[in-house]
Amino acid sequence: MGEMIGVRDFAEQNGVSVSRVHQLIVGGHLEAQRLQAGWIVASAEDRFVPLSRPLSSPNAWALLRLLTGLDIPEVSPTVRNRLRGKIARLRTHPRPDLLLKSWIAARATPHALSISSKNMHALLTSSLLSNVSRHAENAARRGGLDYTAYLSPANLRTFIDEFTQVESTANVVLYETENIWAHDQNLSQVLSLADRLDRNSKSGPNDTLLLLRGLAS
Repeated sequence: MGEMIGVRDFAEQNGVSVSRVHQLIVGGHLEAQRLQAGWIVASAEDRFVPLSRPLSSPNAWALLRLLTGLDIPEVSPTVRNRLRGKIARLRTHPRPDLLLKSWIAARATPHALSISSKNMHALLTSSLLSNVSRHAENAARRGGLDYTAYLSPANLRTFIDEFTQVESTANVVLYETENIWAHDQNLSQVLSLADRLDRNSKSGPNDTLLLLRGLAS
C-alpha cells in the first residue's frame, strides 16, 4: 500500500466530496484502512480513481462532440445544458483528466489484441477501422508500437479471427461501439486524448486543459 492520507485531504486533492470518497471506499475503488479516528486512503497519484460515475454511452459521445464543437441536436435541452455544465466543471477542476476519463468510460468496450508485425499494416489500413491513433510513447515501455482504433460490433469478430496472435503481449486496443460518431474524423483529437487517458499515459491535467482551450468554445 502506498502513501496514506486522510479522506478530507484526498477529497480536496481530487476535487470530490468527502461523501464521494466514502462511496469509492465502500465500492472497493480505493485502498483504505479504518482507524479509530476514521478512514485513511492510499494516494491516487499513480493509479486511476473514478472521480464520478460514467455517463451512458450516448451521453459520453454527446459530451465528446460538444468538446469538439459539434452540435448535438438529438439531445434534449436539459441534457445539453447538463453536459455544458460538465465542460465548465472540467475547466476549473484540479484533475480534469481523471474527471473526463470517469465520464467517458462507457463510450465503448475495449478489446486488447496482439497483432503481428506482418498483419499490422493490413489492419491499420482497413476501411473498417476509424480514428486510428498511434501511441508512440508506449513503444519503449512495451517493446512495440501501440495503436487504438474504433470499429463496430459486426466487424470485431472478423478482426479477431483474421489478425490476432495467440499468447503474445497486446499491442493494439480496438474499441467496440455501435455509435456512428466513433467514425467521425472531427473527433480524432479528443478521442486520441481519451485513449491516452485510458492507457494511463503521461497525459494529465495540462493536456486536457489544452484540449479544452483548443476545441471547446
